[in-house]
Amino acid sequence: MTYTAYKFRPEYLTERRADLALQTKGRDLLDVLSLAVVAKLDGHRDRYLQFGPYWPAVKAAVRPLRDFGPYDEPLIRSEYCARDAEGKFDPVLSLIAGQEFADEYLETMMAGTRHFDLSGDSTEDDPIWGLFDPDLEGPE
Repeated sequence: MTYTAYKFRPEYLTERRADLALQTKGRDLLDVLSLAVVAKLDGHRDRYLQFGPYWPAVKAAVRPLRDFGPYDEPLIRSEYCARDAEGKFDPVLSLIAGQEFADEYLETMMAGTRHFDLSGDSTEDDPIWGLFDPDLEGPE
């Protein structure tokens, strides 16, 4: 399966990082963005669905601040994480991408949507990917 849907241009994410750096006046963006994710999920763990295919990368990015459990989807995380110029996982850009997706999710999808066509082509026979993180399903 080719994963092409819901991806953001690296240049766009870099521009958003610069904008956020100005808005946060030099505060550590990883801390600011991680705290925002933790605040979003505190008491509302089902909100992880808003990050869609970016959730595995978002979960990895916030792990130093809050460990939401060991469950991982390495293939999806690898496809939907943002990378720096050297091709390494960039937690800040991944959090920005995740939040951008969450904003789009809230505007265009029904709450609770967990199935996504990651091929970007609804005519393909590729299966729909379902987001289900057992670490966040059920009671806290």
